[in-house]
Amino acid sequence: MILATKQIVKEVQDLLAQDRSPIGNTHPTPILDASVQRPLTHFSSTTHGFGTPAICAALTALQHYLTEMLRYQEKKPYLGNVVTPSALNTSTQNNNNSNTPTDPHNDVLHMSMHHSQLPTQVIGGPPSTQSQNDGVLESKK
Repeated sequence: MILATKQIVKEVQDLLAQDRSPIGNTHPTPILDASVQRPLTHFSSTTHGFGTPAICAALTALQHYLTEMLRYQEKKPYLGNVVTPSALNTSTQNNNNSNTPTDPHNDVLHMSMHHSQLPTQVIGGPPSTQSQNDGVLESKK
């Protein structure tokens, strides 16, 4: 599933790389079919030329995220109900090991929240409060 997502994102990136919308005084020769180039030119005009590079940057970040997901999945083969061959080997070798996570979804969620460096709250814990003075959201742990 992750590989298919990476492929689709790559195809969209390749399409956007071929965009030849006029920016400023430049009018490059279009490569794409007019039915594809016209909406891209309209999008570029609407965003003052910043839209396509911003989307390309976001797609590049998504590609990096998907790559890291694949790396993590190789290290932690139990994700969801999918069992990989390496997971079967690991589980048979470490049958009585207590270090395996009880809930793999929680493990992935914890890792994502840890790397985001955003204030986090334990699920089921006390709700966050908002200070009336400065409007800053404070998270209680």
